[in-house]
Amino acid sequence: MEYTAPVVFRCMLGCGFRPREIVNLRRIDFDFKHGTIYIEDSKNHRDRRIAISYDLVDLCRRYDRIAESLFPERTCFFPNRFGQALSYPSLVYLFNKTWDLSGNATGKVRPSLYSFRFTFATETLMRWIEEGKDVESMIPYLSAYMGHVKFKDTYYYIKLLPDRIAKMNFMSVEGIIPEVAEYEK
Repeated sequence: MEYTAPVVFRCMLGCGFRPREIVNLRRIDFDFKHGTIYIEDSKNHRDRRIAISYDLVDLCRRYDRIAESLFPERTCFFPNRFGQALSYPSLVYLFNKTWDLSGNATGKVRPSLYSFRFTFATETLMRWIEEGKDVESMIPYLSAYMGHVKFKDTYYYIKLLPDRIAKMNFMSVEGIIPEVAEYEK
């Protein structure tokens, strides 16, 4: 598990995976040459292929070599300690144990596995805003990447941004409404 935890959670954060998507990944779903992951039969029985960053491709490739040396000829990408596919309850346990060992556990609300997905979506939206991209025209791309059936499911993440957006330079009202000179009689 010391090999699995850093990679599985980095994949969840870097790709916005649903927890059940990550535990269902197989070795054949990874295309290291083209830097993609195929997600089969996800929510609403939809499939999709997503591109991943070069550093994540490298991390997954190195992890695959280690896992293969421990469990030759495995089919799952993330094996449990017996070489079978990591289950959802095992992923929850791994996350909770990792959280407790991190030193963050005392006095704070424990995040959920979906926190990785929320963070991925909001960080992507914030990056686009900071880069000056038209978020409205980019939503279909994020929606497809995250496997949403409807755009409204992706718009949900915009609701998580108000505090961060309010602090950005483009939200300043300075100069929008000109000062009015005092009227003299």
